[in-house]
Amino acid sequence: LEELSKKRKRKMIYVVSLDSNSIAVARINKGLEVLLDEDVNVPKDHPERDSIIKNLYKKAVDVLRDAEVIVIVGPVFYPEEFKKYLLEKVKDKEVLDFRISIGGISGIYEFLNRTEYLEVLRGLEIAEINKIIDDFIFSITKGRACFGLEEVLERAEYCNLEYVLISYEWFKKIKSDKEILEKVIKLIENLDECNV
Repeated sequence: LEELSKKRKRKMIYVVSLDSNSIAVARINKGLEVLLDEDVNVPKDHPERDSIIKNLYKKAVDVLRDAEVIVIVGPVFYPEEFKKYLLEKVKDKEVLDFRISIGGISGIYEFLNRTEYLEVLRGLEIAEINKIIDDFIFSITKGRACFGLEEVLERAEYCNLEYVLISYEWFKKIKSDKEILEKVIKLIENLDECNV
């Protein structure tokens, strides 16, 4: 079961943190990987400041092309300004924005230490679970779902499964019944061969 849960693909969260002095992008996946860290070393009254900032935005968008979930953080209006720019350039992204006191790398660390970060993680987990349940209910209504260990094992032999849901009651049975445990291990091995 642990192996199966390790293979479950989680959405990676990308955090963009910006203010008037800097912009940073990091990917969060079992740690923090900084993908972009740029300072805005241009006075506010400089005639080219807007184009320089747009170039930094473009760099950030290029880094975010493969992102599924993007969290934009920063003080005052900076998150909304970048979000507007981002949504003009990319589609089909889940984009959230939050207020924090500072941009750049320091802003990313500030966000990670706030409750909003935990809310984002919790929301993603709930959305993922809801989607799986909705897909399962849809499969039941179309007669494509299977029930019971034997039927699931049979379908797994032919790689005819998309995913497997195990109820809490079955999880308790797995832990207490060696015969069921062996069947579930066989199921996991079949699922592993099928890349389910």
